[in-house]
Amino acid sequence: MDNRRTAEDFNDCTSQIIGCAMAQALNYLEAYNMKTGLLLNFGSRSLTFKRLNNKKHKQN
Repeated sequence: MDNRRTAEDFNDCTSQIIGCAMAQALNYLEAYNMKTGLLLNFGSRSLTFKRLNNKKHKQN
């Protein structure tokens, strides 16, 4: 049985983690009624980021 991981396995796992982190970040934006947020990923070779917008943001 071969238990070696491939780059494809790593990318699948990474995309699942990023998907969970994105969902959590959007939940925080909604809970705190914030308009925008940044999701930062320090786990890749270089820093990657994504700007998130809260579509449910309410102006005070």
